[in-house]
Parts: sequence; C-alpha cells; structure tokens
Amino acid sequence: MASNSGRRSTLLIEQKLKILEALESKKADDVAKYFNIGYSTVKKIRQNEEEIRKVVVNNGNLSRKRKRESPNEEIGEALIAWFHQMRAQNATINGPLMMGKAKQLAVTREHQESEPSHDWLERLKSRHNIKFIKVSGEQASADQAGAKKLD
Repeated sequence: MASNSGRRSTLLIEQKLKILEALESKKADDVAKYFNIGYSTVKKIRQNEEEIRKVVVNNGNLSRKRKRESPNEEIGEALIAWFHQMRAQNATINGPLMMGKAKQLAVTREHQESEPSHDWLERLKSRHNIKFIKVSGEQASADQAGAKKLD
C-alpha cells in the first residue's frame, strides 16, 4: 500500500508528462506503483493526455499543477499571439507596453467589465514563461544572410 494512501496530492505537469512516457512501455498498475499514486489517477492522466501535451507544446510552465481559466482568457490568448509576433520582429517589449496592448484588446473585444490588471498580466507571464529580456549587442540588427554566406 502506498505510504500516502488516503491523502490527495496534486502532480506537476512535468510529473504527469513522465507518467505518460512511462505508460508507453508499462502497464497502468506498474506505473501507479512506481510513482506511488492511485490507479485511477494514472487512468485520469491518460484520459487527459492530449490536454497535458498541449500545455507542453504551447511552452506552458511545467511546474504548474492546475490549469485554470481566466475571465480574460480570450484577451490573454490574443496578447500571447501578439507578443510572439512582436518578438519575431525583434521588438523590445516591456510591461507597460504589454499592459497597454491588453487594455486595447479588452476594448476591441468588448471586455470592459473585466479590465486586465497588473496582477493578471503577471499571472499570464508566469503561465506562458514570458520574460522581458533585453536583446543586447548586434543580434537584432545583424545581417543573417551575410552571416550564412561566411559559413
């Protein structure tokens, strides 16, 4: 019997991913014993495999335990798409700029009743592993085609 029998424990996304990898070669019973969790937990993780893998592919935070929906989820997804588009153009993005864009998206999507806050933006950044890193040096202005010719 498991030592934490009768106690609920919430697994990290990273742990769930390891369980899914173990399920590829082992039976659910063996995986449950190895990870010291219940058989029904393993079955539930297998059922939610698609959603778990989607979080990983979307560069989600693997140290999270739960996926909660935000009231501004639609704004958040649009903001993340904008962020990736701007990063692809090597644009410098900071907190106030991102907050302004979030408020603009809230107005265009008619979400005035739940205006994005600073805390909401911080949680969104945490969920999607967003860091405001300053691009230094010549990386942004480098001639990529010229560099390839030198190789």
